[in-house]
Amino acid sequence: MSVPVLFEPELARPGGFFSFLYSALRRERGAVLSSDPRPLPQQKEPREHVSAWIEMEGDAVLVDMSDHVFLLDLEALKHCTLYLKSNLHRPTLKRLLAEGGCPELETKVKPFFSFAGFLDAYLKPDPLRDLYRLWKGGSEDLCDVVGVYEHLRRDGERSVYAEQGPELTPNRVHYWARVHTLEALREAGFSGCLRLTSRYQQDLEDGDLIQSNLSQRAYRRAILRARMLVINTLPHALLPWKASECLALGRPFVVDVPPLMEQAQPFALQEGDHYMALLPPLDFSDDQQGRVLSRLSIDQFREGAERLRELMQDPGRMQHMEAAARNFRNQALKPATLVSYIEACLQELR
Repeated sequence: MSVPVLFEPELARPGGFFSFLYSALRRERGAVLSSDPRPLPQQKEPREHVSAWIEMEGDAVLVDMSDHVFLLDLEALKHCTLYLKSNLHRPTLKRLLAEGGCPELETKVKPFFSFAGFLDAYLKPDPLRDLYRLWKGGSEDLCDVVGVYEHLRRDGERSVYAEQGPELTPNRVHYWARVHTLEALREAGFSGCLRLTSRYQQDLEDGDLIQSNLSQRAYRRAILRARMLVINTLPHALLPWKASECLALGRPFVVDVPPLMEQAQPFALQEGDHYMALLPPLDFSDDQQGRVLSRLSIDQFREGAERLRELMQDPGRMQHMEAAARNFRNQALKPATLVSYIEACLQELR
């Protein structure tokens, strides 16, 4: 049996999209890093496509970690045996393949999962972290630390979720969903690290609504202190890799809207088990690819925060979700599980 070949060795570095994947294949199957050119160059248009090539038993595997459901590397799909897409939305895939004149290639595409770049560090035994968990673990309600790219309120703009608000655009939804989630949680009286961060754009920081970024270590401690992590998914309705960080620390999480991507069975997450949603399910907008642009109300964010309060006051429900998060960590976030999933996908296509 030949060992897997991993192209672009730099992708193995901690902190990158593919570090956990590469680490798992090296640990479980003795994969080797190759400096040879990848089978096909990285797609750059219509925008840069985040992907990696792997060779397993002579089969070419492309791992597509783009956070856009509407981006597909069609040439790579034609070339490879297996195409793993971490944010797979089956209706969008069918449309893209129909437009490309190759609907028969759909069978090659399987769902994948977004693994955090520092996931190994979250999973590795750490005596100091264990002591911190015993000392402070679960002492606060929530950790809501999310970044924004602009400060529309300071710029004088009205919320898209206010009555007669401005036009719904992806950047406005991204900003205002985070603002109203944070403020609804504060109004509901939740304790914990609740802050919007500037993504290192210091000119956005006002010391109240938008603050400086947290280090990886401080962020891990904030998750450990909390009983649940808050993850904003609007306007993408996809799970970012911080969901895996949260689960690796044994915590369930909260999203604003439920994710729309197709989930790979070993890594499937269920509402009510692993997470709770503040807002009702919403579909992608007809006029914006891969974006959820719905005219919600600020009261809906507040109502979601109250439902979350009820959940967190129910010991039985919280114990169930905390157990589900720990089980996910112990079963799904194992290198062996990841490698077995890829091998099972390949076996299905042979």
